Amino acid sequence: MRILFLSTSMGMGGADQQLLSAAMGLRHRGHEVRIVSLTPLGEMGARARAAGLATESLEMRRGIADPRGLARLVRLVRSWHPRVLHSHMLHANLMARAVRLFAPCGTPANAREPGNPPPPGSPRAGPANNINH
Repeated sequence: MRILFLSTSMGMGGADQQLLSAAMGLRHRGHEVRIVSLTPLGEMGARARAAGLATESLEMRRGIADPRGLARLVRLVRSWHPRVLHSHMLHANLMARAVRLFAPCGTPANAREPGNPPPPGSPRAGPANNINH
């Protein structure tokens, strides 16, 4: 299964480490995995590439909304056809919602921001669980 991880950054944070760990584990299970960072790649991006994971950046600058980043992501999704689009962190979650308006990309999944759980019974609460099957 093709899984696209979309992250706000691939720097040194805990969320970046979790994303890298999940991507490596899913690749080990036989899935095709790709990582895209909204901002330039940092330490975790370098580690992902060193581990042989397809990793790229949309080269967006922090704090500046850039429609060219969305256009690049739409082209990537249209050409690669991921079955799952897993967004990680707030800005990536927003970008994932936007890209789905222009390019179909299978099951959406996102890592919820702390203190912002999905409402009880929400269909958004479950898609990430489908990755393991």
